Amino acid sequence: MVSNDQLSLNMLLNERVDLVVLSEIAMQTLLKQHFSQQQASKIQVHPKPFLEYQAHILFPKVREGSTATKDSFNRGLKKLKNSGELQKQWQRMLEGEFSAKKNMQAEKEHKR
Repeated sequence: MVSNDQLSLNMLLNERVDLVVLSEIAMQTLLKQHFSQQQASKIQVHPKPFLEYQAHILFPKVREGSTATKDSFNRGLKKLKNSGELQKQWQRMLEGEFSAKKNMQAEKEHKR
């Protein structure tokens, strides 16, 4: 057992374990933030996911306005999908653009 996923990837690179169960997005983010391209190239994702899941947003039926909020959210989501903006933002996330480390660096540069 290790305390974080970065240590798990270190163990994998050092051949101390044969397998790490980690979401592909988390793995890509950690590899970009903490490992060289040479190290990252030594790790591959198994083509069959260990687990597939879906995310859901819950709107309580007992709360006034929930139906309107849900409908508004669904309309906005549909617009983002149809315009391609959702895919664009998803790709930005995969590239680490929204990572805390990157945001801290941008803030430091902005203050200069």
